[in-house]
Amino acid sequence: MTGVAMLWHQLRYDARRARTLVLATWALMALAAWNAWPTTMQPIWPAVVGNLYAAALVLVAVLIVLAAAPARPDAFHGGKPVPPTVRLGSTLLLAFGGLLGAAAVLTVVQWAAYDAPPRCFPAQLAAPMGTMAAWMLAGVALASHARSIAAVLGQGVVLLVGLLLVDLALPSWAEGLALPRGRWLLLQALLAGLLLLTTRRGYQRRWAPGVGTGVAGMTALALFYVATHGPAAVDAWRTLPTVPGVGLVIDAVQVDLAQRAAISAFSEDGAKEDDLVRAPLVVQLRVTGAPAGAQLWSDSLQLSLTWADGRTTLMSLTDERELYRSAVEAAEGRAWRGTPPRVRLAARVPVMLPDSVRARLAAAGPGARLVRVALSGRVKVLRQRPVVTMPYGGAATWRAPGLRLVTTMARDSMGPRFDLASRELPGWRERGGLGRGFDGQVNSYALNAAGTEAVRLPQDMVAANRGLGILPGAEGELRRFRFRPDPASGLPADDPWFTGAQLLLLGWERVGTAMVAATHAVPPG
Repeated sequence: MTGVAMLWHQLRYDARRARTLVLATWALMALAAWNAWPTTMQPIWPAVVGNLYAAALVLVAVLIVLAAAPARPDAFHGGKPVPPTVRLGSTLLLAFGGLLGAAAVLTVVQWAAYDAPPRCFPAQLAAPMGTMAAWMLAGVALASHARSIAAVLGQGVVLLVGLLLVDLALPSWAEGLALPRGRWLLLQALLAGLLLLTTRRGYQRRWAPGVGTGVAGMTALALFYVATHGPAAVDAWRTLPTVPGVGLVIDAVQVDLAQRAAISAFSEDGAKEDDLVRAPLVVQLRVTGAPAGAQLWSDSLQLSLTWADGRTTLMSLTDERELYRSAVEAAEGRAWRGTPPRVRLAARVPVMLPDSVRARLAAAGPGARLVRVALSGRVKVLRQRPVVTMPYGGAATWRAPGLRLVTTMARDSMGPRFDLASRELPGWRERGGLGRGFDGQVNSYALNAAGTEAVRLPQDMVAANRGLGILPGAEGELRRFRFRPDPASGLPADDPWFTGAQLLLLGWERVGTAMVAATHAVPPG
């Protein structure tokens, strides 16, 4: 019998023996696929429950190995003389082909239902398939040296605890190495190959008890740590061009060591924003040269504090904050009914100081006085873009690559309302550069039949359900929004003004990154 024929014979035998487990896993994946289907605007169960099937993939792969656990003395007694390599190949084909392959096929079907272009499938599948394959490979490697499921589960708990401890002990290890992406991928491939070699040794039973388990556990620990702490995934947003002409001006610097929190407050109708900023240090920023219809968010900013004695303190501002927002597109050529949306031209950025900087500010010596503040770095530039225009009344469905909307009109104790359910594929939206998703921000407006007037529809309620998908890391999102006409417009939701009206939804498209720098001299006192 040739090697291929022997492998096929062993695979058929293993498949018959594990058919109940495989069929049950396929049924679970099918339910997860239905839960993530874009036409099912209400999920059957929450995402956190649906994603438990990912753990089931690992568990079933482990059980396939333990059905003839190589570590048991009588593992292969009574069977035909099949080489260990053939047995291992059959197990890997059944686990990774029959289980992980089925998950990949269902994921592609789900993306196709969202109208995502086929060209995005390979790049989108790489990361989630690699993550899932690594966990399954670790489970198979540990199972090849164990005699029971209890032993594998115990080793899995030890592995998870080890990951936590290593992450706490060496939080900046991978960043310190600054591995290029090619070497990072090569290192992961080498560690995965070592796991496969360890699994093969388990099937050959050539290592003393405990040695294979230790090697498999340490290799899996290294693989997971390298995978999660290496270079970030390619983000299409960060590859967009630099937007010229955008700048920042520091209007004021406030120091108040008694305050310890930063609070932002908005008026009820959202038309005017009042910043109630309470922090040890507050920097008042003003944006210059922003493009029309733009929104700017802080991305990666460095703050430099210069003291009277010439010393300099550097700090990173990691919290994203909206710095600028122009007038909305719905206002062009139209009159507003009610209060128009807010426009932000400046922002107060609170800075939470470490104890060393706070103590220096509180020092009485002349050299400890703050004389200069400089800010430099990168801001994200977004542009308003109409996502969809549809009739205001009734129900409608709208779809675009990676995005599906279902709108309905309903009535409750407060009167008529407008409901929107949005199904998105965030991975395609970001990597594909589409930039037409809502990303938690929905700007909704009603335009009268003549198109001459606009009414804001303030957001009444937001609900989100993330992680709806087949493979972890390749999920869709369900968002639900509820809108009512702006009370300040004096138009109830069933006013005749809305007869023949159009509903306009505005999203934000990332158009680039702006490099900014600003300085400010702090006056004495």
